[in-house]
Amino acid sequence: MSRPDPFRRVRREGALRCSFAGSDMTLLLRQTDLERTAGDYQRFSAEPDARAEQADRMLPLQSEPPDHRDYRRLLMPFFTRPHGDEMVAQIGELTNRVVERCLALGAVEIVTELALPLQSHALAILFGLPDDDAREWMTWGTQAQALADAPESGVSPLDAYIDRKLRQATSGPDLFGHLACADYRGRSLTHAEMRSLVRLAFRSGGEPLLSLIANAIDWLASHPEDLERLRDDPSLAPAATEEFVRYFSPLSHTTRIARHDSVVNGMRVRAGSRVSLCWAAANRDDAAFASPDELRIDRHPNRHLGFGRGHHACPGAAHTRLVMQCLLRAVGRHVGSIAVVNAEPIVEHFGDIDRHAGFRQLLARLTAR
Repeated sequence: MSRPDPFRRVRREGALRCSFAGSDMTLLLRQTDLERTAGDYQRFSAEPDARAEQADRMLPLQSEPPDHRDYRRLLMPFFTRPHGDEMVAQIGELTNRVVERCLALGAVEIVTELALPLQSHALAILFGLPDDDAREWMTWGTQAQALADAPESGVSPLDAYIDRKLRQATSGPDLFGHLACADYRGRSLTHAEMRSLVRLAFRSGGEPLLSLIANAIDWLASHPEDLERLRDDPSLAPAATEEFVRYFSPLSHTTRIARHDSVVNGMRVRAGSRVSLCWAAANRDDAAFASPDELRIDRHPNRHLGFGRGHHACPGAAHTRLVMQCLLRAVGRHVGSIAVVNAEPIVEHFGDIDRHAGFRQLLARLTAR
């Protein structure tokens, strides 16, 4: 269904002071402000402040040049794979299998029975890992990555898996073998560095997809005319993918730490305080997009910020794009209609602003063509 823009009123002011997940922060909301700020790490840094444990940093996300460049370079051999013909073919075959299986089930819980299997097996392809690993990840449920950030919960399934794979790793073509023999400035990576890089790789290649897939299926259920257009013209899949990313913004915002006292759009920001780049708000900016509250699967141009901007742009963007494009083609090819039976939304709270971010559960009935 259509989603109103919750930031419309406050975006005119350019910034919003609010609390998110228990932290006070200043949100930047306009596209021009985010484009200007995203790469300005001299003023707004992704590195943890002095109160944070450096050992818990997520690399390269929570680092800045030159460290960021050198850490990110270690992951890019995998995140450039979606541009290759072999992986395009593998993801195409995978999405067809997943969609056909869902059609055989009839009533499908989209998050756990479509999005999660597709995300997990696509990640296994991306990282050169066996399908058995993907099946293990699926047993964790959709919250494993979030649990990795909660030390009071003990060792999460994700961290336990990473530690086991790193202990077993030898030189090889998969992600763990690659990192085990990687050269970082003339030395080997520490265990903590490798664990941090793998955690970031899982997030970049996986988390946005879960939200994006469920949101796209929900949209196509309530807008059968767009499903019909994708069926009649599969070449719309790339443009539709970009528009789903813009409209639903699976990466809602990214936090920075102010390095110096400054003033942002009239708001005083003190050194050490949190500043958030709100991609979800910028992607509905009417100064950047015509009719931004309309979802147009053929929108062009579409200079959205759904994967961030600057040197911290999501490394998994190409992977997410490939999986979504293949999924939209497979749905158009095989699915005649989609009907939502029950939905449990995920709502993000930015102070008194509520944003519908995705679904914890989305039960739908898929009918074959």
